[in-house]
Amino acid sequence: MVSYFTHLGAVSIAMIAISYRWFLKDIIYGSIGYHREIQDISDFPYTCRKIWDPIAEGCEDMWIDHEKRVLYAACAPSVGRIRWTPSMSALNESGRSQKDHVLMLDLNHPGTDGKFNMKELPFSGYNGPAGATTIDTHGFSVDILDDNTLRFLMINHRPPTDETGSFLLSAKKYGANSTIDFFEVERGFGASKLEWKRTVADPAIYTPNNIASMGNGDFYISNDKTAKIGILRELFPLHSGGDITYCPAEGPCKKASGKVGFKYANGLIRGSDKRIYVPSSWLAKWWVFEVTEDFSLKKVEDLKTAMPIDNLSVDEKGDIYAAGFPDVIQFTKTVRNPYTIHAPTTVWRIRRLVGSGGKVSYLQEKVVEDREARGIGGATVAVHDARTGRLFLGGNYAPYISVCDKKQI
Repeated sequence: MVSYFTHLGAVSIAMIAISYRWFLKDIIYGSIGYHREIQDISDFPYTCRKIWDPIAEGCEDMWIDHEKRVLYAACAPSVGRIRWTPSMSALNESGRSQKDHVLMLDLNHPGTDGKFNMKELPFSGYNGPAGATTIDTHGFSVDILDDNTLRFLMINHRPPTDETGSFLLSAKKYGANSTIDFFEVERGFGASKLEWKRTVADPAIYTPNNIASMGNGDFYISNDKTAKIGILRELFPLHSGGDITYCPAEGPCKKASGKVGFKYANGLIRGSDKRIYVPSSWLAKWWVFEVTEDFSLKKVEDLKTAMPIDNLSVDEKGDIYAAGFPDVIQFTKTVRNPYTIHAPTTVWRIRRLVGSGGKVSYLQEKVVEDREARGIGGATVAVHDARTGRLFLGGNYAPYISVCDKKQI
């Protein structure tokens, strides 16, 4: 009997050691960031400041029209994000802000107050469930249709309703009823509204986090979890969940990725090289895919980062920028109280390098980091204005956006 328990103990120790080597170590040091060294913002050649304004709260995703010099952001009051963010299992359908909007910044004119003449771009023509006239924003993608028109493809985390669409149901029981909604808008800072065009609903669009347009009405989305609700969804760190789904301009959507093991696939983008880039907000990893003839995705790279990252963006030079979470535990505290608790943020630049023989590699560089969250904090997206060198950051819960200017040497 003693020998049996001795053997059992040895096996248990071995299993713990194996789990630590292949699983727990990555979670503790990679995902959570235990004992990770976070630098002070003074170590970097940037001065960063926060812009506090009611219309600049909860800006989950951003995009720059470089030619027209306008920044767009998908925003909502932070208190509404606390109550209704399906990707974070905040499912109080009656607590939605119903004030979601797109924020516009005039990049050529910072103004005397430094707010870039920011203004709210409302939704128009949308007639959603239970009488909604505005969508519940998250990630988005933009097509330049011509010199005068932009098309926005926006994730809309609609609440569940009854069959008539008149009465709200419990999201904790049914989950969100997410769709992709298309809008068109006049190009340039003179625009006054986003005009609704159509809604794409499909069973394969079940937990969308972000969207990458292919330019012809078709797109990819990242489903960040395995299901809308349920225990398996909440245990995503322990199993491979989520996928990348392709939706053609006409016809049903389909799963495009194989068994990748995303664990919270997040803010994917289509790079300047036409590849699809997918980050993880739990694993410290990101993936590169090639689009095949049938629009399935073929994995070509599987790369580690120093920390989990959120939404990706592409600047005018083709460089990819990402907002990173150097302290995941502090970020979870920010989620509960973003007005007084601020989490450190890291901005990464991923540069595609082509070597001899056409071999592609990727250079990952830390651009700026703010240990105390004095100038940047709780960010889920970072975009780079290559013409001025400025960085703009927003966060799904952050009650501000941040601007970082290069220091004059």
